[in-house]
Amino acid sequence: MAHWTGAIKFSDDEVWYFQMNGVTDTAIPQLYKSFEECEINWRQGKWIECTCNRAEPVAITVAPLKGWWEGTACRFCKALVTGLSNESPGTIDTYHNELPSWSPFQ
Repeated sequence: MAHWTGAIKFSDDEVWYFQMNGVTDTAIPQLYKSFEECEINWRQGKWIECTCNRAEPVAITVAPLKGWWEGTACRFCKALVTGLSNESPGTIDTYHNELPSWSPFQ
């Protein structure tokens, strides 16, 4: 089963990480503040939802993909809120077919 690391970038340029189920092409919404923390919790991610309504816009990329898309995430709940898949409705319209310069997967 494929499982990948993804990264998000907040508007202040802070980059956080998440895990992506490569079979369903869906992100596991639990966010980690470092790549190392994500690796330590490999395949242990939880389906977390934002309960505080403080999600903010983010850019999203995943290791094997050479592009990025837009979504929202909450730092307080440590959850990816929208943009869980690069193929979900609304996300397809924001897909950029280029690896972003901030991507840790260069």
